[in-house]
Amino acid sequence: MKNMRLLLFTALMGVLFAHCTNDDNGGGDPTMDPPTNVDAVINISTDDSGTVTITPSAEGASSFDVYFGDTANETPTEVQNGQSTSHVYAEGNYTIRIVAKGPTGLTAETTKDIMVSFTVPSNLTVTATVSNTNPFEVTFEPMADDATMFEIFPGEDPNESPAMIMAGETYTHTYAATGTYTATVIAKGASSQTATATVDIEIAGATAPVTLPVDFDDATVNFAFTNFGGNTTTIVDNPDTNGNSSGKVAKAFKEAGAEVWAGSFLQMVDPIDFSNNKTLFKIDVWSPKMGAVVRLKIENADDPNIFYEADATTMTSNAWETLEWDFSGADMAQSFHKIVIFFDFGNAGDGSEYYFDNIRLEDNNGGGGGTGTCTKLANFEFSGYSFTDFGNAFSTVIPNPDMSGINTTANVVELNK
Repeated sequence: MKNMRLLLFTALMGVLFAHCTNDDNGGGDPTMDPPTNVDAVINISTDDSGTVTITPSAEGASSFDVYFGDTANETPTEVQNGQSTSHVYAEGNYTIRIVAKGPTGLTAETTKDIMVSFTVPSNLTVTATVSNTNPFEVTFEPMADDATMFEIFPGEDPNESPAMIMAGETYTHTYAATGTYTATVIAKGASSQTATATVDIEIAGATAPVTLPVDFDDATVNFAFTNFGGNTTTIVDNPDTNGNSSGKVAKAFKEAGAEVWAGSFLQMVDPIDFSNNKTLFKIDVWSPKMGAVVRLKIENADDPNIFYEADATTMTSNAWETLEWDFSGADMAQSFHKIVIFFDFGNAGDGSEYYFDNIRLEDNNGGGGGTGTCTKLANFEFSGYSFTDFGNAFSTVIPNPDMSGINTTANVVELNK
């Protein structure tokens, strides 16, 4: 009986020993093991969007925690087994961390290094066109493959901020002075890398010659006034468009103490053409004072002793008016290239500013052999006008009943028939 009990105990111990040996050789319950063979398929988009699609995989995993690696202390994105997730990256290098989770909570993980890069702009070209109407104005038209925007540095100031335009747009810049400038254009796209090009800009300025009529609005004409006696004439924005809608006019500044003969002149490239009875000069004038003498003179280009001049008087103040000068008495056998203008002639300068515009030469109906002086008949701003009435018509100087429009003078004539 004792031997039978020993045999049964030995047989039972053998069965238990055999069971433990099988567990050591991998024959246990697989649900108690962590996931294995953790991996992921990484798909990086080629459309410069920065989109990266991640499909994790592992044996024995039910879900995954995905860390994208572009944010500090990020919260993972959970992905179920067999599913994918997408993330948009900026350009750069990143490490993706993938944690595979088993049903019992055991985990295993791996990492994947990726590089996100975008297409660099290429084939950058820049067209710079100088305006036909303003020689200081340049239009830039950049083009480049894979560029979404451009930065344009006109090259006028080393500390200038760039103009920024989108692809397909143009940029127009007005330079302040003549000279040669190197403009720089930078093409930008999705990539952190850029493309750069330079283009040399030649600003010659106004080079066209002065010819009649003169209106000062043509930016291509070189209105180079020669000043003398303390008078300075420049081209400025029209300070009063009521009565003269021009954008640009000439301003004559007769400084305090300037000579009584102070003035300025323009020189024509060709002699003034007085043919076809065109001997009547007209100029639109804005004067701060009424009764100021405005002398107009024409002069030979080489001999200052060959000249002709005439006077007109302003009939209003602080408003545009048209003055006329009869030059039918000039020696038409001579050549005259200079047009000289003197404001408040005969009086020393007092710091007043005068404006003038629209110098033209017109038919002189009724002119001929004049004395060199042409004055408007009247604008009824002075006293002493005496009318001779006849036929039951009566004329009287009265205050202007309507000072709007083209006539802003204080007095007018009322004719009662």
